[in-house]
Amino acid sequence: GKPLLKLQRHQVFSMKDVPFCGMVLSPLFFCAAIVALAAGEDYVVPPVSLQSPPYAEWAHYHWVWLSHSAANQKSAVEYVQEYLDKGIRVGATDIDSTWATCSNNFDFDEQKYPNPKGMVDTLHSLNVKVILWATSMIDEDCGDLYSTAYDNNYFVRDMFNKRANPIKWWHGKGGLIDYTNPDALKWWHEQLDKVLDIGIDGWKNDGTDPFVLELVFPRGYGGHYLSHREYADAYYRDYFYYTREKLGNETLIMSRPVDSFDNIVYLSFSPRDVVFSGWVGDQDPTFDGLKDAVKNMLHSARANFVGFGSDIGGYRGGKGEYPLGRSKELLLRWAQLGAFSPLMENGGDNEHRPWMFDSPATENDTASALNIYRTFVNIHYSLVSFFWSEGTQAFASGNSILHAPSNDDEYSFTLGQNQDIFVAPMVDDANWRSILFPAGEQWVDWWQPGVLYSGGDKVNYSCPLTHFPVFKRVGSILPFNEGQPVAEGGPGRGLRLEFPGVFGENVHRILNIHDDKGGIQIVALQEQNTLKISVSATTRPIRLHFSHSSLTGRVLESGDTTTHLTTVSTTFSGGAFITATPSSLDCRKGCVETLGFA
Repeated sequence: GKPLLKLQRHQVFSMKDVPFCGMVLSPLFFCAAIVALAAGEDYVVPPVSLQSPPYAEWAHYHWVWLSHSAANQKSAVEYVQEYLDKGIRVGATDIDSTWATCSNNFDFDEQKYPNPKGMVDTLHSLNVKVILWATSMIDEDCGDLYSTAYDNNYFVRDMFNKRANPIKWWHGKGGLIDYTNPDALKWWHEQLDKVLDIGIDGWKNDGTDPFVLELVFPRGYGGHYLSHREYADAYYRDYFYYTREKLGNETLIMSRPVDSFDNIVYLSFSPRDVVFSGWVGDQDPTFDGLKDAVKNMLHSARANFVGFGSDIGGYRGGKGEYPLGRSKELLLRWAQLGAFSPLMENGGDNEHRPWMFDSPATENDTASALNIYRTFVNIHYSLVSFFWSEGTQAFASGNSILHAPSNDDEYSFTLGQNQDIFVAPMVDDANWRSILFPAGEQWVDWWQPGVLYSGGDKVNYSCPLTHFPVFKRVGSILPFNEGQPVAEGGPGRGLRLEFPGVFGENVHRILNIHDDKGGIQIVALQEQNTLKISVSATTRPIRLHFSHSSLTGRVLESGDTTTHLTTVSTTFSGGAFITATPSSLDCRKGCVETLGFA
């Protein structure tokens, strides 16, 4: 058959000329019929112009960081380098609290950080972003800085509209910046500029906003009442948007979406529009702490925060039961959860480096903590395009990348707007767990593509420490990154399009992959014995993967601009993956592949 769409030079198309454009109602998704980009070119499938993501891609990278008790310029750089030397990719690091001479004066402690710009430049040379811990509180021990703010009424005032007494918090006693006071805000930005000017990439904004409640009826500029919600919104938004104003949209903040007090009272900290790389607060380094993190994540999802993760292994240091502060099993189960969270981040008190949980003799074993951790970091990076696209769509549609399924499993969630990935975290020290599968769908095992589960099934799922309970929805198209970007010394980032599950009925699917270069649109049409897959023009190498045992391997047609597809493998092992494209497709002018079925 002929290609789905052949765009001739200067030919004009309307939306109806593109398969299923009428099904796509959101302004996010402009189909391949937008031909302005294709003027003067012959395309098999023209490029698309999808909505650009509203935040930076590194929100979905792997971040590592040292607790403040161990952090200084030398250790911060060496810590990142250790991970890289072990073959573990790192996208960002947080310089934790106490980097300044006092809390939030933005003057580096030169004893610990003698050359902060040099540190930032060194980490940038490793392709690692740098964020700094900060809050909205200035402590009394900041001397003239505190006095200036106090004397000029730059702090939030008490219920009588008088200067408030200093508020006690975990780093001392101080005052809360009044973001509603324009003079205070201008002065505050001058303080932030001292570190923004060295080229940092954002902030970790810790939770000082609830302390405004200690003022009972706090007063802002002009004496008006400041609710916690108004104060929190102003605090986090100012860090997020002012940093963007100064340094561009590649900056991020790390702040809480929803955190809880003993899992009894749940509180939304940040406003939704700044949480693309949030974390759900501090937990104990125990499996109960892991459960707390999952609960906070599910509450954050229900509150429609876009993207977040949790401190792998728990932030807190433990009470002496384990010499390293946590067990190997806990660290790895939490890392596996992190791999399937929008943000994978690892830091806190005591030991978090996975190889420290191995002996030198076992470090390179398949079941070593190092190897398992590295494997799941690689899985996380393979999901970056998925997370970035889903985050773009979630932000526009007012929901979250995560979804709490409507079943009785309180420790599970799905990922994506179509809920294409189901995750059932291991929340205790066991090698199996009971899983109740979300109703209405069929699910392919991540590790055994030939194993299929139906919605509503309840199974006891065996899960050794090398695996994690994750499942792909039948009928989905999943994008996986392959290879490392050129910036990281790799050959460039390819894209593997995976079609999990069993075909057999007519299928009409659209996948939009959002990026900062216009994006990619994939359309899959199955009619009777053929499956047609169109890929809009892209410079990324494309491969197609199937887990389906009745594919004949007959390639009826290829739209690859360089070579035709070779015959796919007809050797199956329980539905294991077969590769329809042994080598990458060149889709610079778009591709249309037509495959035959038995």
